[in-house]
Amino acid sequence: MAKKTARKPAVAAHPSKLRASVMAIKGLLAAALVAGAGGGIAMLGKSIAAKLPDDERFAVPLERLDFEAPSHVDRRTFLAEVRYLSGLPDPLMANRADLPERLRKAFAGHPWIAGVGDIAVSPQRRIAIALRFREPVLAIDWRIDGERETRALDIDGVLLPASARTDGLAKLANERNVPKAEAGRPWPEDEVRRAAELVVRHSATAIERTRNAWKLTERSGTILTIGTP
Repeated sequence: MAKKTARKPAVAAHPSKLRASVMAIKGLLAAALVAGAGGGIAMLGKSIAAKLPDDERFAVPLERLDFEAPSHVDRRTFLAEVRYLSGLPDPLMANRADLPERLRKAFAGHPWIAGVGDIAVSPQRRIAIALRFREPVLAIDWRIDGERETRALDIDGVLLPASARTDGLAKLANERNVPKAEAGRPWPEDEVRRAAELVVRHSATAIERTRNAWKLTERSGTILTIGTP
């Protein structure tokens, strides 16, 4: 008859080591809970701030916004256009956590705006907005629906509003006939965007696209020819 091999008894952990392990595990769990709760509280705080009920104490009329309007554009008209395009409420609520981002999107959507910088909301309900504007550099003749109009583009070839000045700008001699172009968007033809870039680079007063080249008239009166691929 085979002999049974006696099993060695399990060695029990020392009570002091066991207590230390339990305390360590509890500490880790507590830290994780605190971290999770902290993130949740932060998110909850933003959510609550964004949904606070309107309070007249925080109301700021749009006309009190602190910003520079584009040159040659009436400030009130510009602000009305921003509101029309974005659906901004009037007044604004300065206690809304999402107010800066909402203002950023609203102003960035206007055709005159090249960029929106810092937006500062002070405890005194002063809202300051830093704006960067598009500058007209090129005038083009655009024939659409049988009518011809002269429009301005900026250095990136972005079409500016019809109110943008065209006098004194470099002129593209080639008339354009595209059926659609939208203010605030790049002109749909590559060569027109290229013309805007060239007139700025060479301080030109006029530019023409010939069959194989660009012909520019510089401010000095010099005619410059730039070949194309």
